[in-house]
Amino acid sequence: MSYRSRGSAGEPKSFFGGTLNWLTLFTFAMLVGLAVFALLSGSRQPPFVLDSSNLGGGINAQIIGSTNPVTGVSLTFPAISQRDKRQYSSEAEWKEWSPSACAPAVMVSVLNGYGKQVKISEVLGLMRDQGAISTSQGLFKYGVFSSIASKYGLRTDYSESKDLNRHFDSVIAAVQKGSPVIMNIQDATYFPNGHFIVAVRVNLNETVSVINPDPERGKSVALEWPTATLKTYFSRSLRSAIFSSGQS
Repeated sequence: MSYRSRGSAGEPKSFFGGTLNWLTLFTFAMLVGLAVFALLSGSRQPPFVLDSSNLGGGINAQIIGSTNPVTGVSLTFPAISQRDKRQYSSEAEWKEWSPSACAPAVMVSVLNGYGKQVKISEVLGLMRDQGAISTSQGLFKYGVFSSIASKYGLRTDYSESKDLNRHFDSVIAAVQKGSPVIMNIQDATYFPNGHFIVAVRVNLNETVSVINPDPERGKSVALEWPTATLKTYFSRSLRSAIFSSGQS
């Protein structure tokens, strides 16, 4: 049996040809629909970009996008891992300092986001020169963030309050305005001795995009944490550093 039908003029009409035409139209309609969806999604939320590139050793680098709603200025913050050997001047420096270099790593993410091309080794050197960091304690002088930021032309405002809710709300408000915020978090299981991360974006799904320079094995450096979870980790932190362009 032949799968053919007749056209109005008596010419044979291919069943398969007609099917292909319908498939072409369906595919085109799907592509148009996806494009419209992407445009509508983009209009509701500032750009969030994950640009994957392998750094070696199973570490992935991501870039998180943040947009200032007032100025419209967009920044991209690279998710720097404190374990990335390429961020250090030597194998010896990497072995000695990478376990305790969360503060230099998040500072590098902030500086890179503002166009300052530095590595952990350079920021670590500045922190060591100021006697602000050790291999046993990590960073123990919070004021070093402002001095380093000032060196690279950035402004630092510290958010401080013994009232957890007020402090956390001020941090979230700063991030919503497009300013990255370095904060120290603690958790009995994951961060018993404290750990520095940088929050760079508040999302519509009640999460905060953060850069955690030393995540669990197999986890990404760029993460989205529920706002409530971040607040729990944040509960013992009395001071946070908010960065913006311009001198203090």
